Amino acid sequence: SLLSFLSVASSNMLSELELSMDSHAFDNLSPILGGAVEANTEYRYSLTWRRSSANVIKRNTERKNLFYSVDSGEEDENDWDSENNPSDSGLQVTGVAWGASGMTLAATFGKRDDLGWCNDIGAIVLWDLSSRNFDPKVPHQQAQHSSFLSCLAAHPEKPSIFGSGSSSGEVLVYDFSRQDDPLVSCSKIYDYFHNGAIPSIRWTYDKYEDDWLLCSVSKDGKVLFWNPWNKLKCPIQCMMLARAGIGSVSGNAIAVSMTKNSDERRLVLVGSDGGAVLRGSLEESALRHRRPKLTGCKMKWSKAAIKWILNVHSSQRSKVIQAVEEKATRFNKKGIDSISIFDIKPPFNVIFPNSTNFEYSPHSGPITSIDTSPFHKNLFLSCSMDSQLRLYHTLQQIPIAMFEPSISVSNATGDAVLDAKFSPTKPTILAAASSHCIYFYGMELSPSSPHPLMEPIAILTPPSSCTAVDRQEDKTMEQKRPYSMHAIAFNKSIQSLFAAGDSDGMIHVWKLPQQLTCNTNKDTMMLNDFVSTLCKYS
Repeated sequence: SLLSFLSVASSNMLSELELSMDSHAFDNLSPILGGAVEANTEYRYSLTWRRSSANVIKRNTERKNLFYSVDSGEEDENDWDSENNPSDSGLQVTGVAWGASGMTLAATFGKRDDLGWCNDIGAIVLWDLSSRNFDPKVPHQQAQHSSFLSCLAAHPEKPSIFGSGSSSGEVLVYDFSRQDDPLVSCSKIYDYFHNGAIPSIRWTYDKYEDDWLLCSVSKDGKVLFWNPWNKLKCPIQCMMLARAGIGSVSGNAIAVSMTKNSDERRLVLVGSDGGAVLRGSLEESALRHRRPKLTGCKMKWSKAAIKWILNVHSSQRSKVIQAVEEKATRFNKKGIDSISIFDIKPPFNVIFPNSTNFEYSPHSGPITSIDTSPFHKNLFLSCSMDSQLRLYHTLQQIPIAMFEPSISVSNATGDAVLDAKFSPTKPTILAAASSHCIYFYGMELSPSSPHPLMEPIAILTPPSSCTAVDRQEDKTMEQKRPYSMHAIAFNKSIQSLFAAGDSDGMIHVWKLPQQLTCNTNKDTMMLNDFVSTLCKYS
């Protein structure tokens, strides 16, 4: 019987597995060979989208109603006249993300170089690769927005939910399980919320809220944490990132991670237009208790309002509490919510204290992306318009590695690195987008060199026939400036799939080989050794 067989064989099998864990038979074997990786990589799809009147959810709001007003009602919604829709000529892919199931791929459209107030229409588009009717040129669902969408993040657990940010400063949550209108909620534009473009947005798990929060950053230097399930009425936490002597920092990218050595701090890494790489942390008192308590109050305060007031320095807190309750009494309010705090118009430096506590060695150009390693608590990367990709240790000011992807394979002038990500499945792999190429790097020590070498192990480019929309119909396409890759996305659920969006508005999908996706039992140890060696040489 099966049971008797397992009772005999299991002990021998387990002992052999333990022996293989300690074996050094393959220590000198490099598991990745550049040529083999590229040869085993398969280009699968070229996804395109053109705005049409069919199957598109069109939304618009009067600009005057986009601003938050305590006494205003619900925002008005009007369908656009299709004749007034701007042409989608020149729309670029600003973000790509795989849904939690791994079979849906979403992309946002706008203009990367035009992250400011605009009246042009952006969009979020979704393909279902598992659908029987899958067509690379026909998205499964799509929704337009009244301004460019500038970033995208997929919910880590719910396949149909995506978060996005607009060039006008709105945070949006979409649920594509809703066929009629996937837009679940959209934040207001307000002085105490975002009032500038949102270049980056991330999901982060909060153990005190016991839920996933959205973290957004805008060019006004504010980092806001939102609970999507309160309709984005008000953020629940805020950080103001600034440097001594120059005030607010323009943040172009953000990466969020909970520290492993402290349950009371949330570290945030943010990059700026000026090339600064900063680290900040939330006030510990605002996160310490699931039901925080507040003294000196005469009225009932909501939990969210208490968390906001705990951000205020203790020397100013009693004055703010008194002012909030006095105004609430005049308006016959029965309790205090978060909006009541903003209604008294407190100074920014009072309600948004500077949370920056460390500054890393800066880039010489605007930061384009920051990402933290899911396998090493102190490792993060940054990339910039200065053509550099850097690796940092959170406890060291200077980078532990610097390299320029485009220069490493040619003698040409370095091209900007517009996006970079760690692999979510293989600890030693990261990818970067520069010019029209995707560069993959292996973070492992070479047996032939004591010093870590950072050379691309694979370089991916789309086929020449898949680099522009309707190339045969557009006779001026060849006169356009060379396209570049704007956004990349690994697939955590279906590890072999990888996506990238470009400046021509196309999304490219590859099937990666196992060398770039499969986690071996020694990869984490190899990454730790790699980081330790880099720290020693830096």
